[in-house]
Amino acid sequence: MAGLRRDAGQVVSEAEVERLAALLGLPIEPESRAVVAEIFTGLLTAARLLAELPLPADAEPAPIFRP
Repeated sequence: MAGLRRDAGQVVSEAEVERLAALLGLPIEPESRAVVAEIFTGLLTAARLLAELPLPADAEPAPIFRP
């Protein structure tokens, strides 16, 4: 799995979920892998949108969040 470098519209497979679960030592039941793959796909899509958000060159993190 290539993180945010996935092509737009590409989905996370159940095999990738199985590999990640084994790597992290997380028990994921076989019947849950499809749902986990869908959730990962949605999270990667949201993360891609945030990562591609253009920021001005002078943008700096705020030390304290004030809405």
